[in-house]
Amino acid sequence: LNAIIQLIPRPQPCGRLKFQTIAFPPEAHVGISELGGSYTREAAGPLDRGMINEMENGAHTIAGVTVDQVGGTGTTVSYELRRQRGTSREELANWLGTERMAKLDRLIADFANLTTKGSEAVATLYGVWNDALIAGCSPTDGDIIAGFLNNWHPEKRQKFSADELTDWLEWMRRHGIVPSGFGQETTSITLFK
Repeated sequence: LNAIIQLIPRPQPCGRLKFQTIAFPPEAHVGISELGGSYTREAAGPLDRGMINEMENGAHTIAGVTVDQVGGTGTTVSYELRRQRGTSREELANWLGTERMAKLDRLIADFANLTTKGSEAVATLYGVWNDALIAGCSPTDGDIIAGFLNNWHPEKRQKFSADELTDWLEWMRRHGIVPSGFGQETTSITLFK
C-alpha cells in the first residue's frame, strides 16, 4: 500500500476505493502472482477485503501510512503517507525486478490521473474481460460490457452506461491495459441469504 501511495503523483488523493481498484490489476496485468488475491465482485469493483486490511496494517507499521475516515464508518477513507518516501519503493523494485517494476510504474501512472469512477470502470472491465479469458472465451466488447452490467453487481447498471464502458475499453487499449487471462478468476458475492 505505501509503495503504491508513493507512486501516485501528488497532489492526487488516494482513498480506499481508488486504492482497491489500483491494487487489483497488478496481480494479473503486471504478473505479481505473489499477492495471491482472492477477489470478489463488489459494487465498486474487484475486492479482496483481507488483503486490503493486511496492506493497511502493514503500511501503517512499515511506513506510518494512516487511514483517515473523518465522517465515520461508511464514509470516504483516505490514506496519508507520514514518513519519508522512497525506501518502500526501492524495496518493491528490488523484489519485483526491472520489468515488472516498469510495468507497475506505467499502470499506476495510468490510473493515477483517473477519477475514482474511472478507476472503478477500468478495474471492473479488466476483471470481466480477464475472467472470460481464464474461462477460455474470446469475448467481444459487447460480451465484456454485458458482463460488467449484468453479471458483476446490480449497482453497476445504475452507475454506468454501455457507451461509457465502450469509451473505457478504448482507453484501456490505448494504454495497453489489456488482460491476458493470467491470475485468479473473480467470484460473485451472495447478496441475499
